[in-house]
Amino acid sequence: MPIFLVNPSYEYALLRQVDGKEWRIATLDPFVSLGFARDFPSQSVPPVPALAAMIDGDRISVAVRHEGAVMHSWHNIPIAPEISTVVREWEHIMVAVTTLLDVRKPIPLDLLRTLIGARKVALGPARLTSVRFSEHAQALKPGDFAETPSAFRT
Repeated sequence: MPIFLVNPSYEYALLRQVDGKEWRIATLDPFVSLGFARDFPSQSVPPVPALAAMIDGDRISVAVRHEGAVMHSWHNIPIAPEISTVVREWEHIMVAVTTLLDVRKPIPLDLLRTLIGARKVALGPARLTSVRFSEHAQALKPGDFAETPSAFRT
């Protein structure tokens, strides 16, 4: 399953006081309130209404909306052709939000699985709302046209 992994708060953390005493990091709470889950779904779940994904050639963008306003957005992130194909076929991509990873660096899959298992990642499927193929993908190729059938020859 393709996962769009983001860290929306590299340099800050939203803190929330619990029972008037302790403080906890609550950066994922706004995402959970929009329909993200803290558990990896064991079956297919409907897309989160607040999420939308767009593919433009070899780039993908994701937006998180709330009450008509864009809360977060990530634009023009490179996407491999084989991943793009899967996202187009499934018509959604899983968005994973965490504050514990530097998404600019390669991330071991085992570490991501551990964080998901520890409920340190908020997950939600983003509906694919638009697809635009690259100019290269749209260009005509020699095999795109078959010879004219004999019944239509003059």
